[in-house]
Amino acid sequence: FGKDVQIWSLEEEKSSSSGDQKEVAAVVEVASLPVDDEIPLSYDACSRHPRSFHFHPCHDHTVVYVQALDGGESLAEPFEEGGDRDAMYAQPLDATTMTLGPPTKFVGLEWRYSDLDFCESGLGIIEEYRWKDRMERKWILETDGTKRLLWQRSWEDRYTAPGEPLTRRGARGRYFIVQPSPTSIYLQGSGASALGDRPFLDRLDF
Repeated sequence: FGKDVQIWSLEEEKSSSSGDQKEVAAVVEVASLPVDDEIPLSYDACSRHPRSFHFHPCHDHTVVYVQALDGGESLAEPFEEGGDRDAMYAQPLDATTMTLGPPTKFVGLEWRYSDLDFCESGLGIIEEYRWKDRMERKWILETDGTKRLLWQRSWEDRYTAPGEPLTRRGARGRYFIVQPSPTSIYLQGSGASALGDRPFLDRLDF
């Protein structure tokens, strides 16, 4: 089905500097998405429309979303535009007038977007995947938008799984990756092995 993505204000009116009441929009239309009935029936295909909307946990009034740059085609199809198949965009919201500014691309991905988590410092860990061979990549996303490869591996190989970043609730009630130092994070995992699971907590320095 089609859907609308909206931001709802909890207040319909706000006071101006002169003391007068000024009406502002109670609902902001972020995107109006049609029925996704054109997604190719192949591995790694996805919607060609914006997806995965959420608020940026480190920046006030900023919407983040993902969009395919290749029309959502399979990763097996040739694509030459800089090599990026998916891209993440940030779109600022003016909380006074309840209007959205223009979106800005802040990171591109060669495979399909999977997840993005942030540290309270603004550092991020972004994940992409390729379904046909069950591969995943995790990248360190710097505050300036550059990224460094953390690892590339098969998610089906449980014995060598390095774990997932440990998170805890922080500012605004959002969950952030725990950083014991500015250049390290904690990883937790089930520790699968031939002798059974051996849960672990590791510190990863990067």
